[in-house]
Amino acid sequence: MKSDAGKSQQGGGTAGSTEQRLHMHGLSHMPHRTDSLPFVYVAPFLTSTLALLCQVLYTLRRGRRLEDIAKAPPDKMTDQTRKQRLMELLSSNKDQISQLQNQIKNVEDRLASTGYLDAQLRLLRNSQMCAAKRFQSENKRLEFALADLDYFPFLDLPRELRDLVFQHCLVVGNLGLGPILPRGREPHPSANKPEWQLLQVNKQIREEAAKVLLGENSVILNTIDWDTMSDHFEKISCVSLDKLLHHFLTRVNIAFEVRNINQLSLDALDIARSFRTYQEEDLYEDAEERLAIHYLSSEDYQHWASMVKAIHSKNLKEVRIDVTNCYCVFGCHRLVREAWHAFQCLNLNAKLENIVVLGTKSEDERYSIKADIVSSLLESDEDWVSHRYIYPDGCENELGKFKDNIRPKLHFPKFEVLETEDVSFDYYDVEDGLEDEEVDLYDLAMEMKEERAKIVAVEVTNEED
Repeated sequence: MKSDAGKSQQGGGTAGSTEQRLHMHGLSHMPHRTDSLPFVYVAPFLTSTLALLCQVLYTLRRGRRLEDIAKAPPDKMTDQTRKQRLMELLSSNKDQISQLQNQIKNVEDRLASTGYLDAQLRLLRNSQMCAAKRFQSENKRLEFALADLDYFPFLDLPRELRDLVFQHCLVVGNLGLGPILPRGREPHPSANKPEWQLLQVNKQIREEAAKVLLGENSVILNTIDWDTMSDHFEKISCVSLDKLLHHFLTRVNIAFEVRNINQLSLDALDIARSFRTYQEEDLYEDAEERLAIHYLSSEDYQHWASMVKAIHSKNLKEVRIDVTNCYCVFGCHRLVREAWHAFQCLNLNAKLENIVVLGTKSEDERYSIKADIVSSLLESDEDWVSHRYIYPDGCENELGKFKDNIRPKLHFPKFEVLETEDVSFDYYDVEDGLEDEEVDLYDLAMEMKEERAKIVAVEVTNEED
């Protein structure tokens, strides 16, 4: 008993000394854990975490190094040196990725042998995969930085040199606008294709390129619905066609024909020999039915005026209008008179020099076109005698004055056609003696104003009587 008590007291003394030592070190408040893991089990986890932290710090350090290389001033690092450093980093990253992929494969094999139950191996595999993704992300940044160094600083060139590049890529002579027509036909046989993609680079290059594209080419507006053409242009260039035409257009070609309005028989739409074909069929067709078809199709002719309105450019110098195939959809009669609204819509600005009308077949057609164009030179619609009846009170009936600084020439070339096996000059009923004619629109406007003044004077006299 005594010995047991002594042992008990000795043990209590030992316990007390332990508590005293804990109290001396300020650790007496810490609870005693009986379920704590030995260090041998925690060591792999700490090792993996430390390795992952080192990889993160290494990646951040390389990222700062990449930024330092990319932002280094030219006086401290040339483009060649910068490119070499970036390629070294890219090569080093690829080696690191290759090593990590091998390590990941080894870990996968070890995991497979344990049935994917080892948590430490799974953690190691995930950390290695994250490190590989970071290196791959950095490689993308390196590739972008290298690509920036490979780009030529085009906008740093003088404007004169940039214009030479634009001329080489965009000046094609005849510039056709509009989608591909049915049966694989192009919008115009003489139209060429420029490098449209220059209009998609950025705003500055688009404006500079558009000035050359529309300013130094002869633009051919296809005889298709204007909305369809505008949509097609915006799809290939991502730019509003109307806006570019208004600012940069200088020369334009328009053909007044119904080739693509209703897309009927190509024989009737393409050449004037259809006049003879349908003239024979007229004997067997109902006249009222044919007249109704003509009346309905005349609504489609308004797209000519839409095209003319779209070329209201402040820099326009020349307009060429082709009425060679200006026939109805059946090819049985001409539509030059039906195009009066389109001719009146011509916006004759101060820079306009020439209006060329091709394909006229008679003096009557030329006179009609002259009268329609001159009407756009007068100050208002009230200048026309026919409009006097709209204003019975007689207000605003004085003839307008010729617009300032506008002296364009109106030119009617002699009728010509490129003869082939299918098309001959004989197919076109051209009036004899119709030669080249050039008219000064100022003089023509003055003559017509005098004629109308005489008519007005006669009408006033008759009203007074």
